[in-house]
Amino acid sequence: MRVTRIELFQVSLPLVHGFQTSSHRKTGLEHILVRFTDDTGATGWGEIASPSDPYFTAENTETAWSIATRYLVPLVLDAEWGHPGEVDALWAKIRGYEFTKAGFAGAAWDLWSTSRGIPLAEALGGTRTEVAAGVSLGIEPTIDELLAQVAAQLDAGYARVKLKIASGWDLDPVREVRRAFPDLLMHVDANGAYPSDDDTIQRLAAFDAESLSMIEQPFAPGDFVGHARLQERIETPVCLDESIVRLDDLRTMIALGSGRVLNIKVSRMGGLTVAKAAHDLAVEAGIPVWCGGMHEFGIGRAANLALSSLEHFSYPSDVSGSDKYYARDVIVPAVTARDGVVNVPTGPGIGFEVDLAWIEQNLERSFDSDARASPDDTRAGASAAVLVMVDDAAEGGPVVETPFRRADVDAPQLDVRDLSATRGDGIFETLGVHRGRPQAIEEHLQRFARSAALLDLPAPKLDVWRDAIHAAIAAHDSSADGFVKFVMTRGVEGAGVPVGWVYLADAADFTVPREQGVAVVTLDRGYRHDVARTSPWLLQGAKSLSYAVNKSVLREAARRGAADVIFTSIDGFVLEGPSSTVLLRFGDRFVSPPSDDGILAGTTLASAIEMLAALGHETHREPVRVEQLASADDIWLLSSTRSAVAVAELDGVPRAFDAELTTRLQTHLISRDH
Repeated sequence: MRVTRIELFQVSLPLVHGFQTSSHRKTGLEHILVRFTDDTGATGWGEIASPSDPYFTAENTETAWSIATRYLVPLVLDAEWGHPGEVDALWAKIRGYEFTKAGFAGAAWDLWSTSRGIPLAEALGGTRTEVAAGVSLGIEPTIDELLAQVAAQLDAGYARVKLKIASGWDLDPVREVRRAFPDLLMHVDANGAYPSDDDTIQRLAAFDAESLSMIEQPFAPGDFVGHARLQERIETPVCLDESIVRLDDLRTMIALGSGRVLNIKVSRMGGLTVAKAAHDLAVEAGIPVWCGGMHEFGIGRAANLALSSLEHFSYPSDVSGSDKYYARDVIVPAVTARDGVVNVPTGPGIGFEVDLAWIEQNLERSFDSDARASPDDTRAGASAAVLVMVDDAAEGGPVVETPFRRADVDAPQLDVRDLSATRGDGIFETLGVHRGRPQAIEEHLQRFARSAALLDLPAPKLDVWRDAIHAAIAAHDSSADGFVKFVMTRGVEGAGVPVGWVYLADAADFTVPREQGVAVVTLDRGYRHDVARTSPWLLQGAKSLSYAVNKSVLREAARRGAADVIFTSIDGFVLEGPSSTVLLRFGDRFVSPPSDDGILAGTTLASAIEMLAALGHETHREPVRVEQLASADDIWLLSSTRSAVAVAELDGVPRAFDAELTTRLQTHLISRDH
């Protein structure tokens, strides 16, 4: 088979009932739907059910979109394969991103089975015609509300209830549920919320008295030893979920005795092929399995249902009816449960029709491989840049008919006598564009105006610039994240008329530095940290076009085997990066050098500090000595284009960094509107 077209649809649906776990609360979900079309015109659907945040896994909607569009699409498009079990080899060199791979693998399985006119369950080797369904209940505000939820699900006919637990919400609510429903088939799920110390193991042992089917993922994903210690101590079976991402993880679980039950999630394990292999390996080892879920929309739910039709899925799965979570699903008809049972579809492929009209109504963004730019035409398709010339750029300028106009990005626009070209005399700002929305536009405009004042330029007409930026974004035919650079120069020497423009293009792919961090060197900036106060004519704190020094230091960093720079002052203080601000963590204190020391007032930094303060962390703008860099728990470089990038090496010395917190910062900064 050969896939000739790949489409992605990021869809947002509200939840019928908000869902609270040990780490976060959700009132709606965003998943990415994948549609393959082959050379015969047949189609297949898959679902990337990655969380929108990094609490369950480091993978999230933003990373999934980037990996899918930039890597998986080129690998899969036009590749030849005979069976869906072969497609995993196409992306074998990509590490991680199981949720994204699962969506592509699901589309391949649906395409293959649909083309042959057989149900997906049959293609997988399933024999069951119906699957017992269970439900997962989040942490409720009160025990009474939890009891009401349990009663409602039992009235709906569900055979099993899973309760989310966390420290402070565990034994008491479980005991009350057991007292109210003594015959209930029930287990608990901590999502890795507990430490694996002796006191916790002793506390969890108290669950033995509650007749639970299992305790699911009490400890951190990588803590196989801690889970083995707990399983030795208690009678209740330990079930692993987040710990099992690859088949080797399952082999480790078996070898160490880290649990006696396996939750198989198609998304977590990278797709149906790997999930079925995990099922087979667990059966061989005598470990019971059941199918978990990620609150999938109907496409992913149908894939889970097909997998659950395999003979050895004996415990009620998470494949409940669509109406348990969504008032209207993306498939027709919706998945329904009657008397706690869901029928396995008998139609070709996933066995449901996809509701394209509903997808369009709830669409956040989309991608179509057919709309990509031709290599021979840089102006075509989704990667086309946009240029808007701003003719009414500043106060006191000549009267113009229109304040700004669309211009040909490939045609000459700038007079060679313009002072920006001859002397670097001008100002600029760069802001991110996410899902067609400019990030922190007001903050960037205000800084633009401050820079103009520092350079004694005429005051920019911010209303005109704001409208020009929005016009450029509206004209940008791309689903990818982008960046806007807006520039105002002093104009042609002697003319006294500023020249302005807005340039918009797709953003570069920063996946690798965001995940792996960057190597950084410290370089002396050549002045004291208080130079902005002692020598304001040096224009420290203005975002000017004079970037020769900033580019020079990056070349010096490259010569030293690094990718970026942190400037230091001659009197021993940390300043900033050539195009970034510096944020440091010391325990629960987050510190950044103050902007009154000639450091550019970072808009991205302000958003990061706002997030950290909202989470209850201490945030400070205070001088940082160079020697404090070595003792910092984390160091990040923040900018509009890269969001937050961790320093993984400083002056040749490797540094560990908090990957979870880094991902959390990135997710916030990438999706922010301010």
